[in-house]
Amino acid sequence: MRRRWDNTGMTLVEVLIACALAVGLAAAAGAAAPGAIDRARARQATAFLCSQLEWARAEALGRGKAVGVVFGPDAEGTPVSVHVDGNGNGLRAAEVARGTDAAVSQPRRLDQLFPGVRIGEGTSTGVRLGGGRLLTFSPAGTATPGSIVLTGRDGSRYAVRVSGGTARIRTQRFNAVTGIWSDR
Repeated sequence: MRRRWDNTGMTLVEVLIACALAVGLAAAAGAAAPGAIDRARARQATAFLCSQLEWARAEALGRGKAVGVVFGPDAEGTPVSVHVDGNGNGLRAAEVARGTDAAVSQPRRLDQLFPGVRIGEGTSTGVRLGGGRLLTFSPAGTATPGSIVLTGRDGSRYAVRVSGGTARIRTQRFNAVTGIWSDR
């Protein structure tokens, strides 16, 4: 009589190897997750800022008035708000402060909407708009040229760039290894 071996089971060694692999993969995924979450928040904050700029651009074209995005510093961070020209002379920082150029959106701080993301890089404010903190879209389809840089908790950096003559809005990502900004 011949004896048949049933090979449908696993040995203890195979089970231990499978468990060790599973624990190793779980540990690697757990370590990578916070960085991935921080990068995702930075990307989402960039997309949110782009949507605010696109909305302001559309409002300027639709209303036939200058509409702008104000990046106002406060003690806690950089609130972002959208304002419309109230007296026909374009947006001016002094008139925004007085309320002549009224807000059409509540100021929002990106660091509250997207924890760990801030406008700026290192010690820089991150807002480069011709020396001011006001990005204006005209009803003629032009804009204040400049860049706004967002930095994630993990060090990831994104820039929102606006071309003056065309009011084109584009985003770029900074590659820390190569030191080059590239379109997303």
